[in-house]
Amino acid sequence: MTATNAAGTSAASAASNSVTAATVPGTPTVGAATAGNGQASVSFTPPASNGGSPITSYTVTSSPGGITATGASSPIVVSGLMNGTAYTFTVTATNAAGTGAASVPSNSVTAAATAGAPVIGAATGGNGQATVTFTAPASTGGSPITAYTVTSSPGGITATGPASPITLTGLTDGTAYTFSVTATNSAGTSLPSAASNSVTPATVPGTPTVGQAVAGDGQASVAFTPPASDGGAPITSYTVTSSPGGLTGTSSTSPVTVTGLTNGTSYTFSIKATNSAGTGSASAPSNAITPASGQTIAFANPGPQNFGGPTTLTATSSSGLAVIFTSTTPAVCTITSSGALTSFAVGTCTIHADQTGNATFAPAPTVSRSFSIIAAVPGSATAIKATPGDTQATVAFIAPSFTGGAPITGYTVTSSPGGLTASGTGSPITVTDLTNGTSYSFTVTATNSAGTGAASSPSNSVIAQPAPTGQDTTATASASLPSSMHVTANATSGPFTGITIVTPPPSGRAVVKGLDILYIPDPNITSTQIVTFTYTLTNASGTSAPITVQVTVMPSSQKVSDLERPTLWNRGREPDRDQGLSSRVAAWVGGAE
Repeated sequence: MTATNAAGTSAASAASNSVTAATVPGTPTVGAATAGNGQASVSFTPPASNGGSPITSYTVTSSPGGITATGASSPIVVSGLMNGTAYTFTVTATNAAGTGAASVPSNSVTAAATAGAPVIGAATGGNGQATVTFTAPASTGGSPITAYTVTSSPGGITATGPASPITLTGLTDGTAYTFSVTATNSAGTSLPSAASNSVTPATVPGTPTVGQAVAGDGQASVAFTPPASDGGAPITSYTVTSSPGGLTGTSSTSPVTVTGLTNGTSYTFSIKATNSAGTGSASAPSNAITPASGQTIAFANPGPQNFGGPTTLTATSSSGLAVIFTSTTPAVCTITSSGALTSFAVGTCTIHADQTGNATFAPAPTVSRSFSIIAAVPGSATAIKATPGDTQATVAFIAPSFTGGAPITGYTVTSSPGGLTASGTGSPITVTDLTNGTSYSFTVTATNSAGTGAASSPSNSVIAQPAPTGQDTTATASASLPSSMHVTANATSGPFTGITIVTPPPSGRAVVKGLDILYIPDPNITSTQIVTFTYTLTNASGTSAPITVQVTVMPSSQKVSDLERPTLWNRGREPDRDQGLSSRVAAWVGGAE
């Protein structure tokens, strides 16, 4: 550098520091402006020329407002904007020489926040879907809401729409769901609403299976089986429809009654099921029925009945048709269709009275009556047989075949005359304190918990007496002659029913002939012998103690004359002495030993 004045120009100074001549930068190329919540992000491209000096910063300026933000590179965020206001932006570049010209304005953007949460409304289920209503949020966040999204729980299934309501599809029938809603604007997606009410998507139920239709008086009762599928929602009702006539009846369970039918007209019926989704298809037609006039049965309870008693129950129908009886307790009682009752045990007997109807009358409602079968007194014992004894009699009998329905607890035997009694639990029973020599007969009664039955027929007559007693006897006999002894002559307690040889004689034979004993000596004895044997007497009361007979037998060779022959002999000749003893006995007593 030199200095000049009037005198002239000075010498040059020393050299300065080195510098580069420069100008302000060129204009940046503005890019896209993107709105945010109270701000905007502005992108740009640096200018083609930095004016010969490095660009040190870029400044973005809003319009309106002139709000600025500076940065070293793109993009630059301008904050402090007012949500809901539309802005454009310009960009300038600065270097050591200064700030260059502003770019053209950017696209217009409006700063905004996310919208508030929508207000949930009602959810309504459908077939595999649900429709959800809602109210827009109070705040849009400064930017128009562009869409609403409904989300299911469970499953996270979504559907989007511009406004309420929105329908979600793809749901599973029978599954309960709730739903929430979000709103979306340029700033993003809002928080979700509260959960909706719970709904269960469903379709109409399947088809019920029609059962038996039963005619009544101007009506019909129709049974059915629910469908295999309820469509995902509980079935609320079933509707039965008549054909002809289209008359209906509704119920929540089987059977369904349809009224208003015309007696004498034939009808069939179909049935449909309804749930919250609607009504399903109709079943196939039922069996055909013809309603008829009703009838009732009058059947009075007969009250307690004696076991085994002859009982006939009666009942009448209002139609005049015959009533049919059946028993539901066959172990206790049975009954014929006409009412003849037979009891088998003590207990409760239950009888049904029915009338099945005809072309004019419908079946009557069953009338059931229960009553007690109570024990009766037993029947009479049979085969009464008395056996006398000493001041007593033993009475045997067969128990009655009819017990009265209760165990027989005892029997009583009563004498006639005298009315003397004895009791026991079975046969035989002995009646004591009778008067010997008096003829008695006896009756038997049986007793159970119901009382004492009728007396039996009288027994045979017997005379109370002791067993026989006899006297020991002595006799003399010749060896060639039998000795006949009327041993009952001096015995007591007759009449006698028999004689029994107890200890036979050691020599000869003792033979019973009627109520006598015939002693036949041994014809071969050569000296006098004393022969002893015993016997007993029997009467209706018993048997005596053994009674002794002692016979003195003398040997003899004398010819037996016809005058000496005992009256018990059955032969007209003297037996041969040389015959054996058995042959001689047979000849004398005719083989009746």
